[in-house]
Amino acid sequence: MRSYVKPAKIRINFIFSASQNFIFAKIGLINLSKNRANFEHGRRRLIAQSGIAANDAKRLEILRNNAK
Repeated sequence: MRSYVKPAKIRINFIFSASQNFIFAKIGLINLSKNRANFEHGRRRLIAQSGIAANDAKRLEILRNNAK
C-alpha cells in the first residue's frame, strides 16, 4: 500500500494548485472585462512595485511588438 501514498499526495496537490490557478485566471478575466484602462493601470502599478526587472521586461515586450 505504501507505493500508492505518494502519488495520491502529489495528485491532491496538483488538483489544488490547478484550481487555485483557475480561480486567479477567472479573477483576471473579470478584471480585464471590467475596464481595459484599469487593467493597464494595475499592470503599471505592479511593474512599479516589482522594480527594474519588470520595467526591462516591459521594454522587451514593447520591442518585440514593434519588431512584428
